[in-house]
Amino acid sequence: MSTIQKSMLLISSERKGFSTFRMIPLTIDCPFGEIVYVPDSRALQILYKHAVEGLHMMPKLDDNGEPMINAKAPKGSNPYKQERKALTVPQDAYIYNPKEIEDFVEMFAINDKFNYKIFMEEPKAPIIENPETPKLILPN
Repeated sequence: MSTIQKSMLLISSERKGFSTFRMIPLTIDCPFGEIVYVPDSRALQILYKHAVEGLHMMPKLDDNGEPMINAKAPKGSNPYKQERKALTVPQDAYIYNPKEIEDFVEMFAINDKFNYKIFMEEPKAPIIENPETPKLILPN
């Protein structure tokens, strides 16, 4: 029977403008490629090293490689034509229960002094670096 080894490093990060944390592998035998806490859905996304093939909807491209516009798309929906493509992507899983997230992190993180729990609080507005002040342009 094998034992679970702490093989990931906790680091602070950003995702879609929100402060968050990630876990990155430190050993070759670690089964995970990356782990990310997703603040807007309050879930831990686990990306495994092994990949799986699956069907995904992708924008249909024209001869120049540009997405094709869907003239019949309902207002407020995706404006591009789409097609189903077979893609190889990392297998992923999600943990939503806060206690299970904490147990998982503590099971694999080597730097247990890192305060990852501050990122699990209610997300605040996205981070905007150096917002520009709007300027009023008056006619001459």
